[in-house]
Amino acid sequence: MALRKDIWRPAIVMATAEAIIAKGSIAGFPLMWLPPMGSFQFLADPFGLWRDGRLYVFVETYDYRVRIGAIEVLVYDADFRLVDRQPVLAEPWHLSYPLVFEAEGETWMLPEAHRSNQLTLYRAVDFPTRWEPAHIIELDHVAVDATPVFHDGKWWLFYTSADREPDKMTALHVAHAERLAGPWTPHPANPVRVDVASARPGGCRA
Repeated sequence: MALRKDIWRPAIVMATAEAIIAKGSIAGFPLMWLPPMGSFQFLADPFGLWRDGRLYVFVETYDYRVRIGAIEVLVYDADFRLVDRQPVLAEPWHLSYPLVFEAEGETWMLPEAHRSNQLTLYRAVDFPTRWEPAHIIELDHVAVDATPVFHDGKWWLFYTSADREPDKMTALHVAHAERLAGPWTPHPANPVRVDVASARPGGCRA
């Protein structure tokens, strides 16, 4: 029987989000691939943040021999040359989908970590390499691939549920709050969408 594994290779698309949305595809745009990994290893779930002329790309790094993802940062200069690479966050449980963003005067990371049975929001104490747990976000379910959006003066959080294995892919939930720290109020119609093709914010990976 053949051995099959998911192996990911992210790339930076040399185009604006507006251009990609208008075209409906990344086909034809130049790509710059992130560095390759060794056997049975990959990088995934990149999130980029420009600061002081440098692009900080936070990624999941995964090794099938360890089976616990951790978070690294790849630093590129303005000409997209890789100038640094360092580990930034590891826990006893699997981490992925390192959503990094700026809000409320701080820099935050909200990684996927449902195997910890909670959702932890981290604050940068020495960007980009040192992060501390800042808040536990209390929700109606253990969240998978939680994704915050600030809209019309309020925070909205989109996530699927880890309660049942199928729900990780199919059951989209929403909550809202006045501040990132909460309290968070689940939408009364949760799950607001049930669809294996489009419910999970981080895509199709389990």
